[in-house]
Amino acid sequence: MRLQKIFYSIFRPKLWFFAVKGIFPSVEHLSITQKVLECNIDCFYDVGANSGQFSLLLYSVSPEISIISFEPIPSCFAKLNMLSYRMKRFVCHNLAIG
Repeated sequence: MRLQKIFYSIFRPKLWFFAVKGIFPSVEHLSITQKVLECNIDCFYDVGANSGQFSLLLYSVSPEISIISFEPIPSCFAKLNMLSYRMKRFVCHNLAIG
């Protein structure tokens, strides 16, 4: 699976910055991403975002969707926060939702 993530990122230059930082999109969820896009939504909430792998995947296929992510673990949030510097319409919060 890791090799698949690397190849997915190689062919998408806007993902190179994240790949260098060790953040790869969760390509195993491509089918879920397609269902999200079919719903024609404007905003997606990523609760328990970890390092932002799903948010990054969603951004790679539809950069116009606003993404709001939540991650309570400080070490994961540090990586997640890197996404906010490079992705438009992306906001992350260091807190748990429950």
